[in-house]
Amino acid sequence: MAYLPSHQELASHPKTRKAARKLGVSVPTMIGHLHLLWWWALDHALDGDLGKYDAEDLADASMWAGDPETFAKALRECGSAGGEGFLHADGKLHDWEEYGGKYGKRVDASRKAAAARWHPEDDADAMQAHSEGNADASGNASPPHDDGNAEERRGEEQDQTPLREDAPAWRQAVAQSRQSMNGKASYDLLSVYRQAGKQLLDDGHDPGSLVAMVVDYVEQLLGEPIDAKHRSMVAKTVRRNGLIALAGWDKALGATESDSPRDRLAYAQGVVNRMMTEEASG
Repeated sequence: MAYLPSHQELASHPKTRKAARKLGVSVPTMIGHLHLLWWWALDHALDGDLGKYDAEDLADASMWAGDPETFAKALRECGSAGGEGFLHADGKLHDWEEYGGKYGKRVDASRKAAAARWHPEDDADAMQAHSEGNADASGNASPPHDDGNAEERRGEEQDQTPLREDAPAWRQAVAQSRQSMNGKASYDLLSVYRQAGKQLLDDGHDPGSLVAMVVDYVEQLLGEPIDAKHRSMVAKTVRRNGLIALAGWDKALGATESDSPRDRLAYAQGVVNRMMTEEASG
């Protein structure tokens, strides 16, 4: 669940009042439309650039029931003395970098850090080491056991060692997804895991595979393993919400400024708990 700061001065700001006058609505109503637009941007235009969307898109995002062009024009022309309104002429949201942009930077930094820690080669190395470490006195290795976590994660490299054939299905799906996305401009870790999750569902794998994959993604974002209690929490969200839980945890972990993995996880758990409670009561 993403968030952005809401300053008390918004209610008395000349820009807010002017936009309200232009649209013939009350200031509280104007504030509501603005927040709806900003919240929508967190999901669909994290960089604050709405230039690719038309007036109808913006009106729909803001739940404005009147004329879309009138609404967009009011957002652009509410600045004082010819200054910028809430929406610039080029479609960019005013001062977005100071508000919603901070959330976007945290999400982007978290994903990049996770991507740098993850490498398919780790899966093969960890599984091989575990197999060798469990060899019995006769020298025969017992079957490898994978608990869903590589023991260490190194930076991204060009040469990637293929996974072992006996790697868990979800690890194979993630590796294949990442390989298929290499070179794409829009490539990021969330996209890799989302595509892998869809593949698991399409192939009819058991729910446990999807749970293990989402747990791994959470650990990638945090940079460290999570305990059994939080694994259970993640599993619960996946069993209830399916693949949607992946994006839910991504947003929840990105919505706090703390650098502490434990604090981020505690905050994210609270966010996800509220989401599930609201869903159940709805």
